[in-house]
Order: sequence, then C-alpha cells, then structure tokens
Amino acid sequence: EIDEVIDYAFNDFVGLPGAKRKVVLLEYTPWIFWEKPFERNNERRKLIKKYAEKYHIEIIDSFDQVYIPEKKAELWFGHLDFGHHTPYGNRVVCDEVVHWLAKDTPR
Repeated sequence: EIDEVIDYAFNDFVGLPGAKRKVVLLEYTPWIFWEKPFERNNERRKLIKKYAEKYHIEIIDSFDQVYIPEKKAELWFGHLDFGHHTPYGNRVVCDEVVHWLAKDTPR
C-alpha cells in the first residue's frame, strides 16, 4: 500500500543524521498531462503532504510551475516518451526551490 510506503520512508527520512530541518522536492514527469497519471499524482501528492505534515517535513512542490500544457515540449526532452527536464525545465524547478528558500531567508 502506497500509504504505508510513504509513511515508512518519511519516518526513516526524519531520522537521518544531519540537518534537523527536512525538505522534500516534488518533481514530475510529462505524464502528468494524461488523465490516469494525473489522478494518481494528485492522490500521491495528498498522501505525501499528509505524511510530511505528520513528520514535520517541508515540501517544495513544483507542480504548478510545470503543469502548463502549452509548455510541456519546452520543459521536458521528448515530452511524449522520455521525461527528463530540458535546461529550461530544470531552471523552472530550480527557480521554485530558490523562491522557497528566499521566503525563509532573513533579510
């Protein structure tokens, strides 16, 4: 059950040595544009967020930045069958990480 897998993984993740503050970056493949993968991703996003909250893990979710149908060919190489980000796609995701970091940085 995916529920148990996420719970187990997050429980282990919070126990890792190092920084006390834990963060997970959610990234996506171009398959989010098809109905069944889209539904599955949304369900998994909800579960991940549920367990992140349970274990006080922060989430950076790139979904809103990459779920742009008219830009999928710019965001992923071979967007119909491959799934790796182009340089532009990587920049979009990295910009979301930088934005997330900036809102938490004292000025």
